[in-house]
Amino acid sequence: MMKRLLIFMTVAMLLGIAQPTMAQEVQKATISVEQQDISISVNGSTIHVKNAAQMVIEVYNLAGIRVASYKIDSADKTFDFSSFQKGCYILKIGNTVRKVSLK
Repeated sequence: MMKRLLIFMTVAMLLGIAQPTMAQEVQKATISVEQQDISISVNGSTIHVKNAAQMVIEVYNLAGIRVASYKIDSADKTFDFSSFQKGCYILKIGNTVRKVSLK
């Protein structure tokens, strides 16, 4: 019975008969805003992060091992990674993930 209801609601939403609940719409909007707001840019071995205050930046090597973790204490923060070996790393801030190349 529950499976039939789920199938009906899915088809109804696809056809535009039923609308998603307000909570679902708000949740979708919050997720997309968070991903669009955070900005990560790289210049050589310097990483510049915008709009990620009070979050944590995690740095992983390509084997997936976390090599560093830093608290971001302001909305506009620059990190110097010149002590890291040159190469590719994965940066993760909240739901935002970027692959970067340090030179």
